[in-house]
Amino acid sequence: MEHLGFGALELGGITPKPQPGNPQPRMFRLLEDDALINRMGFNNIGMNKALSHLRKNAYQVPVGINVGVNKMTPYEARYQDYIKVIDTFKHDVSFFTVNISSPNTENLQNFHDKDEFSMLCQALTAFKNNMM
Repeated sequence: MEHLGFGALELGGITPKPQPGNPQPRMFRLLEDDALINRMGFNNIGMNKALSHLRKNAYQVPVGINVGVNKMTPYEARYQDYIKVIDTFKHDVSFFTVNISSPNTENLQNFHDKDEFSMLCQALTAFKNNMM
């Protein structure tokens, strides 16, 4: 992608553990609306294999990670999924995107609530401050 002129790459969504995502088909084109719907469900190889793949490549642009949570993670442990992935990649990427928008992940959209989102931000900020 960097050879096409993109100024940065974002990989993911990456979750702590591998997961298959939603059943296929996962993408739908709406020709009349010039739109695309994706229902991927965070299908990925997990953070450890993703980190291994990342380290095998030499990127010339900033690389970031789109951080997700595993579908089977209990709601009260969701903060820890984000923190595990961030902690794993903290020395290898330039930025993180905290993905709270997967409608296919149960309870993930609870973070759209102002108070829930604030608590997530506080947990991530506390983690960041402890890293320094």
